[in-house]
Amino acid sequence: MEFQLPQYLWLIAKQNKTNNNAYILTIKTDGITKDFTITSINFETLRNNTNNADKSVNTSPKLREYRMLNDKVAYLKPGPFYNAENPSKTWNNTNFVTFIDEAFESFIENKADKLIIDVRNNPGGTNSFSDALIAWFADKPFRFASEFLVRSSAHAQSSNQARLKVETSEVGKQFDEKYNRHPYGSIFSFPIEDAKPREGKQFEGEIFVLVNRSSYSNAVSLAAIVKDYGFGTIIGEQTTDFATTLASMETFTLNESGLTVGFPKARIIRPSGDKTPGPIQPDLVVNIQNAEDILLLPVMK
Repeated sequence: MEFQLPQYLWLIAKQNKTNNNAYILTIKTDGITKDFTITSINFETLRNNTNNADKSVNTSPKLREYRMLNDKVAYLKPGPFYNAENPSKTWNNTNFVTFIDEAFESFIENKADKLIIDVRNNPGGTNSFSDALIAWFADKPFRFASEFLVRSSAHAQSSNQARLKVETSEVGKQFDEKYNRHPYGSIFSFPIEDAKPREGKQFEGEIFVLVNRSSYSNAVSLAAIVKDYGFGTIIGEQTTDFATTLASMETFTLNESGLTVGFPKARIIRPSGDKTPGPIQPDLVVNIQNAEDILLLPVMK
């Protein structure tokens, strides 16, 4: 609703053949109800407001970046945990791993003793990307899920096979073998191997993961790993997406309309083993706009 409300209001107005210049917004807080009149604006005004707004990390055009915020605190925005730069090879992590290695080499060279990993507004992806990041500071083997439970189905197998035709992967082959062995409708446990800390050089400073309500999928998994294994501190606001959740999306196409439908094939149990569906609760709840704002927090002293 946060991002699509304007479209919904436009659709309702079209259906009702109305042209509302204002809307009444009713907000109830602590048992007190208040009405606010919100005036409509057109797209040109919205665009101008956006162009004149204060710039922050949230609106940065950079997909991925790393830098020093001061002489001791490093900042890493890993970006999506998939190959967004080359969609034809979505799950090829070679360039991502190179980027991460360069970032941590830079942090170590600059003698950073604190690192902020910013996964706000991050759509997620797969752990084959994020594991390479976590391995730089993990002090024990880790994995993104204590259990990964998959429901076998014709649609899930077909979607997996279609992906294998484009880009072969060992995980995809394992899934296909599991589907062949388990009748459609049944549930099987898919093995998740431990990822290991990086051999040799590692980042030994404090780790802080910055999340918000728009951290999704594998970005939430990264935060769950850091929190559940005690690798660092989570800062920001509670995530909308859950750590124990239904995920690992597949798709099928509707025959008549040609629309593509996405569905989760698996239940992921967070590393702690807590099976209760729920979001990531930050260790420190705070509203961070610019990355530099985090330097003002007591934990950065």
